[in-house]
Formats: sequence, structure tokens, C-alpha cells
Amino acid sequence: MSDYFTSPITVGTHRVPKLQAILRAAILYLLLVGAQPSNGQSSAVDWLIDLHVEEMVNGLPVAGRDLSFGTSSDGTDGIDPTLGEIELPPDPPGGLHVIFVSDLTGNGLSSDIRSNTDSVLTFNIQIQHGSNTETIELTWDNQPLAAIASAAWLDDPINGSLGVVNMLTTDN
Repeated sequence: MSDYFTSPITVGTHRVPKLQAILRAAILYLLLVGAQPSNGQSSAVDWLIDLHVEEMVNGLPVAGRDLSFGTSSDGTDGIDPTLGEIELPPDPPGGLHVIFVSDLTGNGLSSDIRSNTDSVLTFNIQIQHGSNTETIELTWDNQPLAAIASAAWLDDPINGSLGVVNMLTTDN
């Protein structure tokens, strides 16, 4: 692997242009290590990591949303009701709205649980924020993530302003 993907990058907060209405497709890549299929019982989640997204205005948090991602033997790229995944309502007209998106998730999900048989997983996150938002901050607990993944990156392929964040060595 290149140094581009193995070098740790520390990022505090992501400045949001005031005119930007949507930051699309922050992508998380996971190369799983030791995540084994469950014992065959349905609806068992192997692991689940929480991701907190906070919207800041004038240096203060004004809204926050929580997402979670993980794996299960029952997980798919679509909506998995047996794992508690439900399609969210359409985006509200304003304010903070954070969802996992794909062609198979309709309006999006707040929890995205994928198959534990895939060695590489990609989760797409869509963030809509208010017009006066100055900063969007994403935080997670990197220690449990490092225990189950050999590599995990957060990337902003649309704007590129975030760079590539090594999620195993930083928590924001």
C-alpha cells in the first residue's frame, strides 16, 4: 500500500463554506481483520461503531446527529429490518440531516449494517446542514474500530477539502 493510505492524518474540524448546502459522500473504507461470521443465528450484529456529527455556528454546537455502522451475517447493502435498519423520512427543508446513502437505501439510514463476509466495505454518508453552519465535526471512538479493522479511512471525494483521515489513529 502507498504512504498515502498508511500515513496517519490528524484533522480537527472541517470548515464548511457558508454557501455549500450539502457535503456529500464522506466515504469510510474498512478492511476487516478477524471479523468472523456469526454462529448462524439471525439478526446478530458482529460489531457496531458509533459516529457523531455536530454542526457548529459561532463556535458553539447547534445540532448533533448519531449514526452507526457495522457488520452481521444478515447484513446487506440495502435496508435490513431484522437488524433494526429502517428507511428515514425525506430530508427536512433545513438544519442538520445526516444519513447513510446508497442506491438501495431509499431516503437513507441512520444505522448501516453490512455483510461480514465482505473484506472491504464502503459506507457513504450524506450531510445536509443549515446555511449559517461554520463547521461540521465528525467524531468516533477509534480504539474499538482499530480492534476490528486493519485500515479505515474517512475521505471527501466530492470537495476533497477534508483530505484522507486515518480513522484508526484519530477520533475526529
